[in-house]
Amino acid sequence: MPRLGQNDHDRAVGMVQAGPALSPDLSPIEHLWDELDKHIRRHHHPPISVNQLRAALVEEWNNIPQAFIQRLIGPMRRKLPAVINSRGGHTRY
Repeated sequence: MPRLGQNDHDRAVGMVQAGPALSPDLSPIEHLWDELDKHIRRHHHPPISVNQLRAALVEEWNNIPQAFIQRLIGPMRRKLPAVINSRGGHTRY
């Protein structure tokens, strides 16, 4: 695993400050929202009000396994150098 130097860190911080659109590979939340959507759609009785939707979202958010979240976050250390090298553009991730 390559170590990140101060210049790499500074470039990464600059990319994050420029906006997440420049580095979509560092946004695991999109995959988490997708997983949450799948859980909600599996309900036998879909929510029909805002309150029911809110309750279903909280319930399903709490049901997402920590192992799934760790699989999203774990590769960040590998992804960061690739994103830095692509200057925030597309990577293989």
